[in-house]
Amino acid sequence: MKLRKLFSFMQFTALAILLTACSDDENNVKKANAILYFCAPEWVGESFSWTEGTAIFTEINTDSKTSLELTSNDQVNIPEGLYSISVEGKIKYGDNTTNVRGSKENLLISAPSTTIEITLSYYTTSSGIVFQEIYTTGSPKSTGTGGLTGDKFFKLYNNTDHTIYADGIALLETPILTSDDYEYTPDPIKSSFYTQVVYVIPGNGTQYPILPGKSIVIADQANDHTSNNGLDLQNADFEWYDETSTGADTDNPSVPNLDKWYSYSLSIWTPTNQCNRAFGIARIPVSKEDFLNDYYLECTYIHPANGKTMSKKGYLVPSEWILDAVNMSAKSNFKMLATPVSVDKSYAYVATTISDNSRFGKSIIRKVAETKENGRVILQDTNDSANDFQCGVTVSYKQ
Repeated sequence: MKLRKLFSFMQFTALAILLTACSDDENNVKKANAILYFCAPEWVGESFSWTEGTAIFTEINTDSKTSLELTSNDQVNIPEGLYSISVEGKIKYGDNTTNVRGSKENLLISAPSTTIEITLSYYTTSSGIVFQEIYTTGSPKSTGTGGLTGDKFFKLYNNTDHTIYADGIALLETPILTSDDYEYTPDPIKSSFYTQVVYVIPGNGTQYPILPGKSIVIADQANDHTSNNGLDLQNADFEWYDETSTGADTDNPSVPNLDKWYSYSLSIWTPTNQCNRAFGIARIPVSKEDFLNDYYLECTYIHPANGKTMSKKGYLVPSEWILDAVNMSAKSNFKMLATPVSVDKSYAYVATTISDNSRFGKSIIRKVAETKENGRVILQDTNDSANDFQCGVTVSYKQ
């Protein structure tokens, strides 16, 4: 009996010491005032107020979150740390209101206070043509090494109750990686989708209808790849084709080719299987000639490894022209969005790391928001890819 009491006393004493130590650790955590300063879109001006809005501070190392209601305050007292900050809400200027978003990534907040400037961008939730599925990893090769290049595809969906024509829709990919964290001069993604490819669906304007609740498939190579453990894409609606002197690409004459306006590649374009860029679709309201003449941009950045000035080349597609955009990143490699936050505020993923071989054969598929009485499906589209997509799922052709 005495021994049992002694043991119980020792347990109690050890627990008390542990709780005291934890309490001391919590008391020793330094806190800082995080003060937010907002830059509204130019057409709003400097005078505006929040009618509704929330800032979410996420401490990157612990994933702890703190919310701040912007209608009543612009600062919050939080533990020091490395944070990502997302802001979303509605602001009033004059007699008008508009939806705005903003974000900051990898920001060190330290005591006694840290002032944070966040640029706000206009956004709207779209219900038009959206990406239903993005498959750029390729099917796993039968040899077990890597993935195929030719059986990649994008599926576009008409999320409305009326027919939309696919004619003139452009497919885009960013040169900026979501796995990098560079400061670009000038900033190419402040208000535009910065793209290194532009492939456009052909047509006279009413040639390729997409009925309500229906989709089209744009394939890399619209062939049957099943003999190589791949997908059968013979029935794709479109394919992109890069004519080369070496015949590196293949062309299915029964499937219409996209019009190639621009590609950074001197041979063929194949979307990265590391899934660390952003993809977009847009309607470009100017001619090919005017676009290529007027919207080119070369920007520079300092490479942190060697201090050298490097450059990116591409074309600016204003956010107002974007129909849909999706950032993609491996979960552990995400550093920054490759688009304005107004067109996408987060990212979707197919794997944990960019070198994860389990990514092959996986895609992202947009979630279903609701099904109407007539059976028409409405897909979820909040311009928030982490929220809108099923991530890292088996490609639909093999479900």
